[in-house]
Amino acid sequence: MTATKTRLTSLRAGTDCADSERAAGALYERINQPGLAAVLFFASPSMDFEGLARAMDGRFGCPTIGCTTAGEISSERGHERGTVVAASIASSRLRVHSAMLGPEDVGDPERLRRATRTLLDRREMGLTNDRCFAMVISDGLSMAEERLAAGVAATLGEIPLVGGSAGDDLAFRSTWVALNGRVGTGGAVLSVVETEHPFEIFQAHHFTPTDARLVITRADPATRRVYEINGERAATGYARAVGIEVGALSPRVFSSHPVMLKVGGNYYIRSIQQVNEDGSLTFYCAIDNGLVLRLAEGRGVTACLGEEMRRIRERIPDLSLTIGFDCVLRRLELMERGLQGEAAGLMRDANLIGFSTYGEQINGLHVNQTITGVALGNAA
Repeated sequence: MTATKTRLTSLRAGTDCADSERAAGALYERINQPGLAAVLFFASPSMDFEGLARAMDGRFGCPTIGCTTAGEISSERGHERGTVVAASIASSRLRVHSAMLGPEDVGDPERLRRATRTLLDRREMGLTNDRCFAMVISDGLSMAEERLAAGVAATLGEIPLVGGSAGDDLAFRSTWVALNGRVGTGGAVLSVVETEHPFEIFQAHHFTPTDARLVITRADPATRRVYEINGERAATGYARAVGIEVGALSPRVFSSHPVMLKVGGNYYIRSIQQVNEDGSLTFYCAIDNGLVLRLAEGRGVTACLGEEMRRIRERIPDLSLTIGFDCVLRRLELMERGLQGEAAGLMRDANLIGFSTYGEQINGLHVNQTITGVALGNAA
């Protein structure tokens, strides 16, 4: 890292090359730069992800952080599938400290606390906590994101946390994360970033609660599976609230009609992953007996996206990079409504790279059907 690199610069690129070595080579040619602090890459599950992780680590002499996706996103190419998108960050005034967390770390509160504390102790720039943020990329099928976000946030204190859950194009078989050539499942990659450059953590969604109440009358929190809503089979109770037949339930219906839970005076989205053969519903977030949910209605996914992109530009006028974690159900809604082109236009000036997730993290919460992320400025 060069001591003269006082401004933050970011380069972004994408490739649809299916060969991991060639894909890494193409990305290296386009985003390598002096003074690298980190490289992020988000890859289609159709790739040889382990090979790609090794190839990226072998080419870049800095931390490399990545995951599999439910779709890739960039300002230049909008929402895509079957690709790899990547960004490099270079600055002498930014440091990234990362660790691979295994299932045993996420499942044990004390181990998770120690791992987070170790990263905090590795900080070297002597900055105050308001000049730091944390980022987590987790296994989207671990069903442990609630414990992960809450445990990490408790140790971080006032340092903000943002992140997303890896995907596998709605196959729901396996999702993977990577750090420095090593891949893992069941856990997460946690990073603590210290920087003298301006940054902004953000979260947005486009739903409001209606008066339609759905009471969870039988559920298995361990598997995020709901068996009964309002005293009847879950799929039946949900379909009745939406006003459709059970046979019409699909991911696109779930994307347009999520439910919301009130926590601490605010409503948060709880999205449905799939309907099961027995009429139960599997959620992307933790769910429990007795919870009172409300059916949500949307006010326009692109309107929300445009407002957030404009707000980021206002807060960070010297914007260099936006890292975005965007729920896959938002992608499905864009597809259903034919709005992919409009969404791509709204992101064009955001210098954005990201992926479609199986869930999003913001501070101590694991949420659904939102876009979360961090915007980085290049000012010295």
